[in-house]
Amino acid sequence: MRLEHIGIAVGNIDDAVDTYSRLLENLPYKVERVESEQVDTHFLWADGVKIELLAATSDDSVIHKFIQKRGEGLHHLAFSVDDLSETAERLSRAGFRIIDGETLGTDNTARSYETVGKDGADGKSIFFLHPKDTHGVLIECCSRSHSGLTPRESATIPCGKILLYGGSEEHDNPPLLLLTAAAEPVEALQTAEIISRLEPTYRVYHLDLKEENVDVISVVNNDVMSGIRGTGGMLLTLGISAFYPGQALMDAFDFVPRSWIHVDPDTSTPPSPPPPDIRCLFVTSKSSDAEIGWPVSVLPRAAINPQIPTRDALIPVFLAFWDSQGQ
Repeated sequence: MRLEHIGIAVGNIDDAVDTYSRLLENLPYKVERVESEQVDTHFLWADGVKIELLAATSDDSVIHKFIQKRGEGLHHLAFSVDDLSETAERLSRAGFRIIDGETLGTDNTARSYETVGKDGADGKSIFFLHPKDTHGVLIECCSRSHSGLTPRESATIPCGKILLYGGSEEHDNPPLLLLTAAAEPVEALQTAEIISRLEPTYRVYHLDLKEENVDVISVVNNDVMSGIRGTGGMLLTLGISAFYPGQALMDAFDFVPRSWIHVDPDTSTPPSPPPPDIRCLFVTSKSSDAEIGWPVSVLPRAAINPQIPTRDALIPVFLAFWDSQGQ
């Protein structure tokens, strides 16, 4: 179980956003209404942990009732889990009561644990633990739902699909162009999870290619990509086949990244020298040659294995490299 976010119930969302924006020195990167809970959510990034501001949209909302009873303040702690049903079964057997619209007690065997969970914010399936079992603190367990991330914008083009995540009208965070290519599987790199962890910091444009040959014209002229024109972002390529489309786009497109990170766990060296005047980093799980011109980060294989939590080591590498540019 990994701390995913901290939920805070607020009465006036504008005042709360102002307060936490001044505290954290950034604005919400995502605003979402959860109709089933009658709540508006505003997510802010706090250097590794999300802060979720929760505001009621009606007097029937659980947030309104919470504030009426207890006032503004901490509403819940949310933990990310790999398997919601397995976690529910484990916690129920350990004596915790589970709430997901109804209470599933430790002696209730009428429901299958496979059905536990309901839709929450940020594309998650969630359930709660009864606060009387956790010393008065409401605990949320969440996992990415099958529907996955919800892009702000999307477009299908001849060579693949463009999806835009993160950012908002209030906070136009830096652009990041993420390239993956179907010609080389990248499932082990957990693309969806990487996007979910990076979108608080970057405006992520994910270009998932059907093949290695990129149709540059369709990418350059696409409305979704209009916000990435100019300089100042990052290019992130996952897998060897995504490296060459990255070069093609930089050659034909006026997106000139300040930083380029190429991740390939199975190759000891990147396929070509780094472009001039662009800070580059090559991430691999193998030892590498010293004469390639790229700085190299060699992570253990476990760090890019989706079955082992240390895959989170990738995210600090990305963020630290960006910070090293003075951004």
